[in-house]
Amino acid sequence: MKRITALILALLLLVGCAPDRAQKPEPVQPVTFFYRTVEVEFSDESGLIRSETRDLGGGSFSMTDIFSLYFGGPSSKSLVSPIPSGTKLLGAELSAGELTIRLQEDAAAQSGIDRSVFLACLVKTGLALEGVRSVRIRSSSPGDKLIPDQVFSDEDILLYDSGETPKTTTLTIYFSDSERRYLLAEERTIPYLEVEEQPSYVIRALLKTPQTAGLVSLLPAGTSLLDINVKDETCKVDFSPEFYANRPTDERGEQLVLLSITDTLCELPEINRVEFYVEGIRLEDYQTLDLTEPFTADSSVIGPIRSELNEYEGILCLPGQSDAVLHRLAVRVRQRVNVSLEEAILTALHARSTQNGLRNPTAAIPAPLAVSVHGKLAVVELAKGCLDGLEPADRTEVLRCMTATLVESTGVLQVRFESEGISLTNVPMTPSPDWFAVPDGEPDAEQGGAEE
Repeated sequence: MKRITALILALLLLVGCAPDRAQKPEPVQPVTFFYRTVEVEFSDESGLIRSETRDLGGGSFSMTDIFSLYFGGPSSKSLVSPIPSGTKLLGAELSAGELTIRLQEDAAAQSGIDRSVFLACLVKTGLALEGVRSVRIRSSSPGDKLIPDQVFSDEDILLYDSGETPKTTTLTIYFSDSERRYLLAEERTIPYLEVEEQPSYVIRALLKTPQTAGLVSLLPAGTSLLDINVKDETCKVDFSPEFYANRPTDERGEQLVLLSITDTLCELPEINRVEFYVEGIRLEDYQTLDLTEPFTADSSVIGPIRSELNEYEGILCLPGQSDAVLHRLAVRVRQRVNVSLEEAILTALHARSTQNGLRNPTAAIPAPLAVSVHGKLAVVELAKGCLDGLEPADRTEVLRCMTATLVESTGVLQVRFESEGISLTNVPMTPSPDWFAVPDGEPDAEQGGAEE
């Protein structure tokens, strides 16, 4: 309860409350009511709670009468009642400057930002009334179970300015670089946001233009977020039909769209996996990638590529989760001292996990022992007998993955595989277009700006 109290007071400090400015006749008996805004804008100081002036007219009104009117909801269409479902007003009395508001609340309304915003609105409404110096919230749940009292005053608000609870939330959102080659992080610090509201915030941010120059929004044009929920560390994100209908037609664009969502969501607490839906139906594929298994975070596609640290862009060629053709995946590769680029590329390939719609058959054998380059020919030394236990189709997959990865990532054109000086293939291998899911192409330019 102390933490909830602190959160309420933090909200009062963070959120400005600007009164409506519509011209109205001079009120006879004005009161100021505070409500939640319909459209929340976290970049605006009055974007969460605003006030409106109501005229009681002539006559005498008790505190219970005033708060009964408050519970009836706002008159402005830009405001919405913050009262959680199941919350009832039992009465309100003013004594010696302390306003006591008695509530009955459903147990489900006892936590979360919605209840905190409601109490913030209630307290600010009470403190705005004449003669009120403090507000006591006395609440019970069904069955007359009393919830501990909470008392607020102007002095209490100043006291809680010491920062007992976080007043801001910092989130990491992954957009693309301007050339659509890799993901780049944009960090945003916003007013404190509960964990359960963070997934929705970051996806809506991905649907808009980045705040950082040089970054590009990747999500398909016209896409909107329909629903998002988290259970057992899996986030199910449901988009409008445009997410699939306007999907990229190139492999890199497809991967970056899915991974920008996945890497962004997996930065949040309690999310380790992401499933993709359109209008409530689970997607089984996107353009070429299999989506039947949840996606997981992939840091290898996050830039920038730092050449001063001997980092390079490598193209890993891996078969799909449900097919035998190769897909190209651009990753960041680190070349270490006394290791050739070719060896670094194959090391990255061998270490690659089976994830995000792609399998890694090379993980079934030991890592290559060495790679030597002779003009445009690369010679890969494999451990003795490492291919012997594989089925012919699996052996072919392994050799094709390594061949295509070396050719796509380096300047070689052919690859020969040897073990103890004996060639494992009749002739050097050269990639063929029919090895791949789609021809290599440039990223599609018609993406991004889904909710401009």
